[in-house]
Amino acid sequence: MVKQHSIRHLMQQPALAMALLILLIMGSLPAWASLSATVDRNEITEGEALVYTLRSDGLTLRGSPDFAPLEKDFDILGTSRSNQIRMINGENASWVEWNITLMPKREGTLTLPALTFGDSTSNPIQIKVHKTSAQQGATASSPVYMRSSLSAETLWEGQEAVLTLKIFTRADFADNPDLSSPQAEGAIIKLISNDKREERIINGVRYQVISLEYLVTPTRAGELRISGQVLTGALVEDDPYGRPSLLRMTRSRPFRISSPEMLLTVNPPPENWPAGTPWLPAESLSLSESWSSNPAQLKTGDSITRTITVTAEGTNSALIPPLPALNLNGVNSYPDQPATDNRLSGTQTTGIRSESVALVPTQAGEITLPAVELTWFNTKTGQIEISTLAAQTLNIAAGSQPAVQPQAPVAVSPTTTTPSSNASEQTLQSGDLQTIGEPVSENSLFIWQAATAVFALLWLLTLAYVVRLKRGSPSLTKTTKTSFPSHTSESELFKALINACQNNEAAILEQRLVSWGTELIGKESLTSSEVISTLNSDELSKGWNLLLSQRYSTEKSALDTTPLVNLLTEARKQWFNQQSEKSNNTLRINP
Repeated sequence: MVKQHSIRHLMQQPALAMALLILLIMGSLPAWASLSATVDRNEITEGEALVYTLRSDGLTLRGSPDFAPLEKDFDILGTSRSNQIRMINGENASWVEWNITLMPKREGTLTLPALTFGDSTSNPIQIKVHKTSAQQGATASSPVYMRSSLSAETLWEGQEAVLTLKIFTRADFADNPDLSSPQAEGAIIKLISNDKREERIINGVRYQVISLEYLVTPTRAGELRISGQVLTGALVEDDPYGRPSLLRMTRSRPFRISSPEMLLTVNPPPENWPAGTPWLPAESLSLSESWSSNPAQLKTGDSITRTITVTAEGTNSALIPPLPALNLNGVNSYPDQPATDNRLSGTQTTGIRSESVALVPTQAGEITLPAVELTWFNTKTGQIEISTLAAQTLNIAAGSQPAVQPQAPVAVSPTTTTPSSNASEQTLQSGDLQTIGEPVSENSLFIWQAATAVFALLWLLTLAYVVRLKRGSPSLTKTTKTSFPSHTSESELFKALINACQNNEAAILEQRLVSWGTELIGKESLTSSEVISTLNSDELSKGWNLLLSQRYSTEKSALDTTPLVNLLTEARKQWFNQQSEKSNNTLRINP
């Protein structure tokens, strides 16, 4: 009775029961064991991995074969081991499997050598590794492979190309795989778009396609080699027994694939390019102009802003040279800082440069604006072309107030004095004593001396008052400053800007706009025009240009800055929304 109770208590312990079962099975197993080797594929492409399976019949609780001989021609990416025990129709079977993921080190016919475990030796296996072609990369039969392409294989110096990488996978990734970045000596490569996803049916198999785009900017002419990209990770394998998702075993298969190296040829400027002319390659180029108001109704003293925009397809805005300065008689000009932009449409870059100048006519009559010409190289036809903005004539009407004529500076010589325009005044030469006008009486002289003494006394009293005020109220100068300490937050700077708009404080409005814009955009030394341009709001640009037009006009009138409140508030909201979208645009491979 005690013996039966001890056996029942032993069987209630899971670990002891499993150990007893293994001992019973081992007692019925044969004493010998064989060693066999298999692979999932005998032909692969360079950059693909294969799974090498080594099976030992019989139960082995510890120890493993020496896998070092495999490392002669292969890299070992991962190793796993499983023990299998089965009882079928009263017969026991057991074996051990080692699954090794291998990556070939070179192309050609490679041999997986025979391995030894105990007294058993496995069979050798030959593997054919095909060279990766520049167009194909890994074969489309693989569970995951990549394709890469360039928008153009030949460029002219200064042009840019778009490199597109597509990742095809018919299985889920076990984790977030690691993707290397393309590199090229003599070029700057920047990721501009990622995580574009779509599904395709290829040879009856559904693939998920992940696309990434890189902007390639060559920095020199010649042949550039863009390195292939390496994707390393693991794929989730299907359950070998076809069990439901809640009961299936999670197994992963490591992989490492690479895209092929790509060549990009960059041509220098042609020999017939005009010397001294800035190099400007483009597929097409256009010049356009716009006015802040109708130039046909321009009068002396009015202010009008002319904006010339250069649009060059297939090139970066950094290559577009500055336009010729505008110097006209009878017109005061106030050029603004140029605005540049680069837009990517598909795989083509379009560079845009805009230059604005405020014009204030100072005399009535006809004024001719000269033609604007820009020399560029047509990359489609291989010809040098000139784009022209035609000259035009403006009829300036007389304004209601006399125009302010700019005064030329007067040079003063140390040995001569500039003659006065009044004929009654004479130039006094050294050694001459001349009486100008009527002689001065003694009473008049006394009055002038008394007045001079009074003004001198008042000046001394004012100076003493200012000195005392500065000593007694050192904070007075601080409250009158319109600049802000470096730690002022963006919200505080924006509030100060809005207050200036609401109070029509035009004198400090531009400075507060620059202070707020610098903090918001995160760039130093911005101008007011650069802040307005970066915010990219058409309504705000129109409102700001209207304010500048009123400010530059010689017909002075009260400026109304209150309409800018809503325009600035909306532009700020739009800016934060755009930045939020950019922050979420991270590189993610898994869905």
